[in-house]
Amino acid sequence: MSGFIKRIIQGFAGIFMLGLWAIPLQTQAVQIVPQHNLDCSAAFPCPKALHRRVDFWVEVFSEWDKNTVIFHDADAPWRVYQTINGVKSCGEKKVKRARKRLKANLNALGKRLKKDQAPKGRTQKKLAEQFDRLNSKIVFKSAKNTRCQQGVKDQFTNALGRFEQYAPIVKRIIAETNMPEDLLYLPFVESSYRANAYSKVGAAGMWQIMPNTARDLGMELNAVLDERLDPEAATRGAMRYFKNAQKKLIPVAKAAKPNISEAEINPFIVTSYNYGINGMRRAIKQIGPDFMKVLDEYKSASFQVAVKNFYASFLAARHLARNQSDYFGAVAADTGQKYQTFILPSATSVERIKYQFGLKEAELKKLNPALTKFAWNNWRLIPSGYRLHLPYRKHLWTDQIDALSALRPEPQPVNKTVYRVRRGDTACGIANAFKVSCKALISVNRLGKKAVVRIGQKLDVPGRGATQTASTTTRKTKSSVYKVKRGDTACKVAKRVGVSCRELIRLNKLGRKATIKIGQRLRVPGGNTVLASATPKAVSLRYNVKSGDTACQIASRYSVPCAKLIADNNLNKKGTIRIGQKLTIQGRSRKASKNVSVSQYTVRSGDTACEIAERFDVPCKSLMRSNRLSKRGGIKVGQVLKITSTVGPETIIEQSSGEQLAWLKIIDTLPNMRLKASQGGQRLKVLPNETVAHYSDWMGGRWASKIRNLNGLHKGAALVLGKSVKVPITLAKTKAKFKARRSEFHQVLAEQFKERFKVNGLSAVKVKSGQSLWLIANQNEVPLWLLMRFNPKVSGHLNAGQVLNVPDVVAR
Repeated sequence: MSGFIKRIIQGFAGIFMLGLWAIPLQTQAVQIVPQHNLDCSAAFPCPKALHRRVDFWVEVFSEWDKNTVIFHDADAPWRVYQTINGVKSCGEKKVKRARKRLKANLNALGKRLKKDQAPKGRTQKKLAEQFDRLNSKIVFKSAKNTRCQQGVKDQFTNALGRFEQYAPIVKRIIAETNMPEDLLYLPFVESSYRANAYSKVGAAGMWQIMPNTARDLGMELNAVLDERLDPEAATRGAMRYFKNAQKKLIPVAKAAKPNISEAEINPFIVTSYNYGINGMRRAIKQIGPDFMKVLDEYKSASFQVAVKNFYASFLAARHLARNQSDYFGAVAADTGQKYQTFILPSATSVERIKYQFGLKEAELKKLNPALTKFAWNNWRLIPSGYRLHLPYRKHLWTDQIDALSALRPEPQPVNKTVYRVRRGDTACGIANAFKVSCKALISVNRLGKKAVVRIGQKLDVPGRGATQTASTTTRKTKSSVYKVKRGDTACKVAKRVGVSCRELIRLNKLGRKATIKIGQRLRVPGGNTVLASATPKAVSLRYNVKSGDTACQIASRYSVPCAKLIADNNLNKKGTIRIGQKLTIQGRSRKASKNVSVSQYTVRSGDTACEIAERFDVPCKSLMRSNRLSKRGGIKVGQVLKITSTVGPETIIEQSSGEQLAWLKIIDTLPNMRLKASQGGQRLKVLPNETVAHYSDWMGGRWASKIRNLNGLHKGAALVLGKSVKVPITLAKTKAKFKARRSEFHQVLAEQFKERFKVNGLSAVKVKSGQSLWLIANQNEVPLWLLMRFNPKVSGHLNAGQVLNVPDVVAR
């Protein structure tokens, strides 16, 4: 039966059943999932008992799109009871109501069967058709197992386009490592072949590798590099995983069944990629090396739907990719961009690379996804030896590479005094990156209690040189002087110029009362003369109320307290206003919601007006207009351009909600990383995603065996979260390096999270007997490190009945 005819029949069935189900949605009633002619390979068998499970996933990937949800049996997914179109997710209220009605219908059928009565009515008869063995026990269990699945047809179609781009790379590496070629199809299930995929729990890249697993697979994950996002490095890491899985699972399977073939063990090896090698080893030891028997009989709190369906969905993806024209017709291939690789001879900044090669940041980002925010923000240099991908050019960039190699090595950017805010930044995140106090950065830049930062805003980094803010003017002299103005106090002046209040009082001998007078010149610790700037006089503005306005919104727009605006305009307690009403806004000379910064740029060889505009995050037309350039944007080398950027309220990164800011503060607060001196080294508590390999790296490398010996760990043994571990650090220099690298590792996890996700709320979750932090984090789709930051008193062990704060993580 063709897909077109099948959909027409299903549509009529849906219309007919609409009255029976009484659901005001576009629905299709009980469906029999069609059988597909699966062409399984010798390396990855598909037992006949698994076929119906694979058939279901073929339908999910090829028939139902993201706006369709499917109600089916979790244990027997081919039992599809109903589909609903035109919805966004399984979490919608109308979907939940429909699921509740379905469970009621199944329970009603179960009750009739228990009384030895036949199904009543069309609905129960249609439901009964889904069961090979019809008895009350199976139907009641099925009602409990009712699951909602979202379709992914559109996502899989896009994945097929990306497959054309990455397949040659992945296939080549699989062949080099002598692994079964069909592993090529696993990224369809893991990431839809998206190289930059990032899951809520922290898995990243095409192969969805977790942070702790990455280092065990020999991949770099530090402040500057995350090789999980590089298709080549990630594929090599994944192949190392499968080699390790073969090494550990084949002997266990052969011990139970000596004549078992490697093909029979492969379903366990593939499933271990989702469930873990140790989990699969336990399952084989307990049930035996019979894959279908393990699916049916193995019991574990973590052996749930996703794990049981992992191998079946892999086979479905393989079937569709090999027969894509039959299911999807012609799919537009995303061939990607051809590139060449250059190994950096020394640590280099992104800025130097952009300048030397004349490339836009967007071009480099697309080809170098492994570089983190620390590199793109020029917080750190790209390390020597990094395989830099450049757009392919016939001349192979020979001249530019020679010029770059001839330059002197760059120092790490530790003396930077001004930082320009980028998308995804937060005040404390910036402070952590520059290893300065978050409070000091907020104070010096007068960010206020909410610590709001805006894209394009320039922040002074305290402790790195000058501490003046945007509202002060400076000139170099031998002494530091501040001229007192009306409203100043000694501590206000100290805060304004970024120094200690006590130090300023002591230096000026102001005494206990710290009395100062208008016009008095105060000496300020430091090497700059700081004069009071000409601040705009406070004037009154008139505002004409428009549709949709509220009193507090207007107050926020002009940066005045809402209570003050209400009092100044004699409004009632609720701040009621009407369209056309004129409000007086006192204390501002212009809208505070717009922050204009002006800087200059000298044109260099190869520059264009629009490239310069992109570099400074301003519209190209705006730059051309402010510099009176021609329509073509003609510029000359040596020409000085004025860069004017206006930052409005839409670019605020840190949300103004008190709750949102409190949650951001928790995300940015690094965990306790204290090292305690111990005989022959230092002791520390194991944090999420840390491994012995990480500790060895942070010490400088080649310490892994010594660390294992010190702690009685065999090779490959995992560290226990919250447990005390000893590291052989004896030198102060090594300790400082270790602490810095460790904090940067945990910070980069937070920065990656903030770029892609946000916390939308908190739920109180009661711990059940046998549950672990890892299990709760995975069940609620929360990174383990984030769960621990919202529960700082939890070190690792949980007690039944204990209540945890679990953040609700949503994509940005």
